[in-house]
Amino acid sequence: MNPEYCRHSASTGTGALRPASSSLAPSSPGHTVSEHRAKLRPRPQRAKSVQKLVTFLLLLAVIPKVVSEVALVEDAVRSGDYDQARALLEQAVSEGDGDAAFRLGLLYRNGKGVPQDYEQTLKWYLKGATLGNGMAQTGLGYLYYKGLGVPQDNVQAYAWFDIAVQGGHDGGKKIRDWLVKTMPATELEQGKALVRRLQESIRAFPPPEPTS
Repeated sequence: MNPEYCRHSASTGTGALRPASSSLAPSSPGHTVSEHRAKLRPRPQRAKSVQKLVTFLLLLAVIPKVVSEVALVEDAVRSGDYDQARALLEQAVSEGDGDAAFRLGLLYRNGKGVPQDYEQTLKWYLKGATLGNGMAQTGLGYLYYKGLGVPQDNVQAYAWFDIAVQGGHDGGKKIRDWLVKTMPATELEQGKALVRRLQESIRAFPPPEPTS
């Protein structure tokens, strides 16, 4: 039953039913019909709540798949089957998984199942960083800071550390803050400009939308 009917019956003490549309009538001389209609319009907060619910349901749809893939990779690593782990990670990267790209970079950095190769580490960290993975961004900053697999570059190091910190990953915060204090002003300005450009490139390549 329409809740408006119930409310009217309860308030009048009668069993008479009145259409819900009557609620649009002014309840007092100081209220207009347009004001009553405005009260009935959907509120922005309600629309935001619905949007959050839809996003949450989409995430629930992909969580089982993500957990399954992570478990398979971890099982492969524990058993020493790095070829299988690498294949699974590469497949995940092709689907836009920045965390998988970071893990691939770790395999090459630590020489797990593959020869240690900082150039490959750089390649996969850059892929993960571009996909918005904070750990890959921090790792990339460290490679530039130490000159591993790439010429040492404080401007690049500052930029990637700063992007990671802005995203909530503080692993490189101390080094970034030290660079801020010690870099020449011109290099620091170059680093800040690079941050803006890199953030645009990161937004240009977002991870794919979740699918069920």
